[in-house]
Amino acid sequence: MHRQLVRLVTQANLKIPPRRDDYDAIHRSLLAGLLSNIAMRVDRFEYQGAGSQRFQLWPGSSLFKNKPSWLIAAELLETSRRYLRTAARINPDWIEPLAGHLVKRSYSQPHWSKRRRSVMAYERVTLFGLPIVAQRQVRYGPHDPVEARRIFIQNALVEGLFDAKAAFYEQNRALLKRLREEGNRARRADLFVSDQALYEFYHERLPDNIYDWATLRRWLDTAAPDEIERLAMRRSDVLPQADDEDELEFPDRYDLGDLSVQVEYRFQPGETDDGLTLTIPREAVSRLDADRLDWLVPGMLEEKITALIRTLPKSIRRSLVPAPDTARQAAGMLHFGQGPFLQTVAQTLSRLAEEPIGVEAFELDKLPAHLRFNVRVIDANGKLLARGRDLNSLRAELHIEAEQSDEGVIADARWERDEIVAWDFGELPQRVPVKRGAFALPAFPTLIDRGRSVSLRLVDSLSLAERRARAGVRRLFAIAEHRELRAHVVWLPRWDEMQRFAMTLPHQRTLAEQVMDLLADLALRQVPLPRDADQFAAACKQARRQLSYAVQEAAGVLPKIFETYQAVRLALDELRGVEKLKSATDDIERQLGELLAEGFLAETPWQWLVHVPRYLQAILIRIDRLRSGGQARDAQALAELRVHLDRFRQRAQELATQNEDDPALDEYRWLIEEYRVSLFAQQLGTSTKVSSQRLEKHWRTLA
Repeated sequence: MHRQLVRLVTQANLKIPPRRDDYDAIHRSLLAGLLSNIAMRVDRFEYQGAGSQRFQLWPGSSLFKNKPSWLIAAELLETSRRYLRTAARINPDWIEPLAGHLVKRSYSQPHWSKRRRSVMAYERVTLFGLPIVAQRQVRYGPHDPVEARRIFIQNALVEGLFDAKAAFYEQNRALLKRLREEGNRARRADLFVSDQALYEFYHERLPDNIYDWATLRRWLDTAAPDEIERLAMRRSDVLPQADDEDELEFPDRYDLGDLSVQVEYRFQPGETDDGLTLTIPREAVSRLDADRLDWLVPGMLEEKITALIRTLPKSIRRSLVPAPDTARQAAGMLHFGQGPFLQTVAQTLSRLAEEPIGVEAFELDKLPAHLRFNVRVIDANGKLLARGRDLNSLRAELHIEAEQSDEGVIADARWERDEIVAWDFGELPQRVPVKRGAFALPAFPTLIDRGRSVSLRLVDSLSLAERRARAGVRRLFAIAEHRELRAHVVWLPRWDEMQRFAMTLPHQRTLAEQVMDLLADLALRQVPLPRDADQFAAACKQARRQLSYAVQEAAGVLPKIFETYQAVRLALDELRGVEKLKSATDDIERQLGELLAEGFLAETPWQWLVHVPRYLQAILIRIDRLRSGGQARDAQALAELRVHLDRFRQRAQELATQNEDDPALDEYRWLIEEYRVSLFAQQLGTSTKVSSQRLEKHWRTLA
């Protein structure tokens, strides 16, 4: 038999080879009887055979020159060396089907394959120590169902690498997502479900023979409904002690006027994004209110007040311990989001401590980072432009104020036009959408008064757009009626005298130009804001009919304003240089600057402009009392007044930064002027009842 095999191998290696199909068939047949005679080349000259024996190819073999990777030999000759004789090239893929009963199989690196939805491993197949299959991916479940089941549960179900559509799994993922969000919001570690809890949940409910998607799908097709229902996770299954979170305490959205952005919560102490994060387009930065950001969200109010108490000096802090209990009591006394946060908290803690606590007592640099909003500013492509927790620093980094000569303007070429002197630009809609990356930013077309013309722009606030549009419409009307307005101004009573008195005002525009604006504003006072050319023409027609009445109203007020202003200037000059009166005179100078600011004739609401002569007369009486030794009483009155002045000016500055209006704050501003009259010139009377208590009550109504 052995000789017959040698003869067949020899014939197979003749220089005239048989057909390819015959060659493969013959050598597979020979291989079946010579499995122990296979060899694998391990280096340039040497082959490894069964049992790790080493051989060399017989030099006279026709294969000696090419030295195939795998071969079969009919003879194993041993002299001073071991040789393989009468050899033939073989394909290693032939071996496994012929030697299935003799091969040894081993498996390594079992892992979950998301693409194949199964636990896979690398299989190694050897025959007599020779690796006929070095590394082949196979399903691991049939070979080790216990380990495959463990990997399936851990990697696929627990770690979230399972991408098949199973109703129970989608429901469970939604629940886990909600729990993670709640944990991030409330900064509670007990709301984060551990991997061990998830593993035990699935391990307990899944049958033992399930170890991949195929076995799970077959079971889902045949299992009873109540068995499948057990796989649908409930909150109590993984967090038996956790309470439901109040969504009002940790809202998903943060409103910036007409723009609502998502609030992202992270519970990652020490990381950059720890706490609350807002991602906003660059154009929305001006809408952020630092005071509103300070309030965070209702669910974090107690924690922030507690942290603020702990930053106070020990001498103050001892009246507020234990801090968490005091913070809980203080939070219950506050109306969330109303008023400047630090000032409101300081006032509340002052009442609880029964001693004054100023905002400056808080050491804000000691506050944990997560108790301040993290703001991410992106461009239209989603690229990060800046990030930070200090709004002023963020605005400075973005150079927003330096870049924008027109506050609140949103760049958009479709709504940019200058040198407009007539309504020839079509419709002026109330709002239009502007795309900025993933955001649909609401924008508001408006007209900007340039003095000799108007410009068409988009701005980021409806109130700002309407205020500027009214000024723009007034300018277009003034341009159209320039000659008639000029004639009315020249014939005003005591016009030359008024011009002379107004020369000391530091205004860039002439008095004639300002009075023309006032007359135009009064004529348009009852006219709705026009939105197209036809409405503008109708508005102009109506305003022309009202122009003579506007002149009569102005003639009754303007001479009084400038005459009294001149008297105030002369009286104030006499007090200059008197050191003990400096505080009072500085206040009067600032009051004059606010009452008679650039453009005050047209910008001051008419119902308050008519009272300006009385406000100026009150200043004269105040100066006269200062001359007569009333410094102490004046200082006391000024101290009462400053509480209201300071918070008004601070809030007005914040609204100016956000390009917003607050009619209630405007009313508060004029009530302060009335309060000045009651403090310094009570005999003049006030236009409405006013007192410090009434001002305090009005302030509390401000949002």
